[in-house]
Amino acid sequence: MKKVLVLLGVTIILASCSGGGGSGVSGLDKLPRMTSPVILASGASSSSVKVSAATTGLTFWGTPTFAHGDSRAMCEMFNLSRDSLNKAAAGDKTLCYMQTTVLSDANKGTMTSSGLDMYDGKDHILTLSFVSGSPNGSLNLAPKMKFKIVKDGDKIKEFKMFMCMGGSTATPTQTEYLHQIIEGENVTIVSKNSEVDPMGGTWKGNFEATGKINGEGQFTEKEITAHTDWTKDTSNYNYQNVTFNQYADRLKLVGGQVGKCGSCGSGASEYVNNMYAEMQLLNGTNTDIHQLAIGDGSAKYSFSMGMSGTSNESWLGNTKKAVTPWTSGDYYSAVNAGALPAANAAGISGTGFAADEIWDCSGTSEATMIVDQDAIEASCSNVMLVPDNGNNWIDCWTDTNVPI
Repeated sequence: MKKVLVLLGVTIILASCSGGGGSGVSGLDKLPRMTSPVILASGASSSSVKVSAATTGLTFWGTPTFAHGDSRAMCEMFNLSRDSLNKAAAGDKTLCYMQTTVLSDANKGTMTSSGLDMYDGKDHILTLSFVSGSPNGSLNLAPKMKFKIVKDGDKIKEFKMFMCMGGSTATPTQTEYLHQIIEGENVTIVSKNSEVDPMGGTWKGNFEATGKINGEGQFTEKEITAHTDWTKDTSNYNYQNVTFNQYADRLKLVGGQVGKCGSCGSGASEYVNNMYAEMQLLNGTNTDIHQLAIGDGSAKYSFSMGMSGTSNESWLGNTKKAVTPWTSGDYYSAVNAGALPAANAAGISGTGFAADEIWDCSGTSEATMIVDQDAIEASCSNVMLVPDNGNNWIDCWTDTNVPI
């Protein structure tokens, strides 16, 4: 049930959302997910001259490579987009775990015999019992969750869940908070988590996605804000602020980042990154995020490592090569008119949970849910772009070696 989030090197978080529907969210299995697609196109390219339109692009799923002479901007934006979507999907995976567990035939029977009505608008506490090995090892062997589902008629208008996967069996600690509000066509999704990772640091992520859905529960627009913090010590940290828009046919990323990797070698200094990018999204309406690919695009950015000052570049998605001049690249006009944001110079304070988002993991459990970890991993594996404990980050500066 627990996913490990590892933040290595120069990465940035973005997020997206989608799913269910104001008129179609009648059950737990219909709740929106952050990584579902937007179905409406965003219009024609904003380039002054449309050089190309990628047909295959570079898929997020897999292990792509960049070589000397390839576009560093494309590499960096691919890195940031893929890593961001993957981490944004962490909340989706938790929701998938919860849906798969609670809605299994055996567990529905357990709740019925316990007199638990999950749709009564009240808080309910469940204990989790793993039959195929706990993801927590020998630590917290009986994690707890608390959730509430509020309906308006036969449609869900609010879903709230707290998860206590951390700590020990005797003293569990909260790791996650999920909250969804559905009001007609308007949807808001909040996903937060805080947990220790295998590198000895603490990962904290705060995501909020807002958007509109049609009668079939498909998103027609959405905007995501992401605040992330990975901290090990005063020499190893990464703080990020990002606003991300995902459309049927393009991605827009505006963000800032401050970090340091003292363990990467002697003389490592703090890096400060700012970026504004728009790029073609291939297979953007596909519900399988493994099919998503980055195509042509343009970026304005300032990376303190490997360059000084502000730079810009356009690229071709099929070849990974830079476009010369960059002013003839796709989305050049929009990117050129955009402003670089200020870098995020502060991390997330405390646990990252607000006062009303905190649960001390206390209270009497109403039922024990049997969790087949192998089964839910199989059911929910397609939610992520990078496997748990995986790291597909690309060292773009080294690989492309573009002297900018």
